[in-house]
Amino acid sequence: YQQAARLHVEKCTEVLERMEEGWYLVQHDPLAGRAFQLANFAMLYQQIRSRLEPRDLIKDKQGVFRPDGAHPAATPDPKGGRWRAFQIAFILASLPELVDPTHRRRTLVDLIFFPTGGGKTEAYLGASAISLLARRLRNRDDAGTDTLMRYTLRLLTAQQFLRASSLICVLEDVRSGMENELGTAPFGIGVWLGGDSTPNRWSTAEKALAELRHDSRASNKFLLLKCPWCGARMGPVSRARGQDTPGYVWSGGRFLFRCQDELCRFSGRDGLPVHVIDEDIYETRPSIVIGTVDKFATLAWQPAARTMFGLGDNGQRLYSPPGLIIQDELHLISGPLGSMVGLYEPMIDDLTTDHRSDPPVPAKIIASTATVRRYEDQILGLFGR
Repeated sequence: YQQAARLHVEKCTEVLERMEEGWYLVQHDPLAGRAFQLANFAMLYQQIRSRLEPRDLIKDKQGVFRPDGAHPAATPDPKGGRWRAFQIAFILASLPELVDPTHRRRTLVDLIFFPTGGGKTEAYLGASAISLLARRLRNRDDAGTDTLMRYTLRLLTAQQFLRASSLICVLEDVRSGMENELGTAPFGIGVWLGGDSTPNRWSTAEKALAELRHDSRASNKFLLLKCPWCGARMGPVSRARGQDTPGYVWSGGRFLFRCQDELCRFSGRDGLPVHVIDEDIYETRPSIVIGTVDKFATLAWQPAARTMFGLGDNGQRLYSPPGLIIQDELHLISGPLGSMVGLYEPMIDDLTTDHRSDPPVPAKIIASTATVRRYEDQILGLFGR
């Protein structure tokens, strides 16, 4: 077993060098250090807020829904707030390529391999936070979509969506207090799915909301069932005829989420920075866009989707393209699905490459999986990297 042993030690040494480079940058490069510091803060409070117990809504004397119970104090538990060893190792190893788009390893596809339920989502959310913050710290006005998070078909769980939304809420709260560093454009998250899951147009959203209020059997296409900041419930509440939808607001021809808790940071006029309607996503260019791999096929006939790649109406570059692609459950993109995804991948690779630089700067790709058989062949076949 000498050959296998030597190969493993070689790979261990290689990844240790990457971690050491990441840690050196955190300590000696002001931008890397700041991004790392703020990302850790955001991930700590994301963890706390996404785990807040949902608070039921009750009607007050004016007939307005209010959360039952006091507004929660989101304070860190002294025993919590710890990275698992593989998570912080992964974040430090990939940090150099996330904070420096011109890094020589930028084209390398990093694969997080860990058993189901072990914390892969937390690791790549941490990497995404660093990428988002580093982008704004480089240029506070570079406010386009930074992270494309992709799942296979409908395997996006409500829990993953909630955790990513909590992260964005914390980042937005941080940004609003340091606009001199992170700019005035809000951080946001968009969920980009097929018409069966979320409304694709404003008109469809208005119709779906009316159906939801009229018929308790109607499917909820707005996904969010509790506030990602304070845990107050939102969404359908049954009544004698039909149902109420507290937290789901139709205002000025637009849909938005607004928390029912008056003490919540996101109970104001602008509501939560969460977008579930395609037209809304194209207009707002959220920092993170969560989609399914099949949805990217719509790029062929949906010109408005160019905005997610930082392009204007005439194809001009308005913002940097997304700098990070996260592919969850990589092992499922195989067989016929893998062939179809592979056909679209060169186009997505080109759209996420910043051709203004010389040489051009590609997006960093991070994949995650719980099973790694022939992963190198699969990554090469899918991403050509």
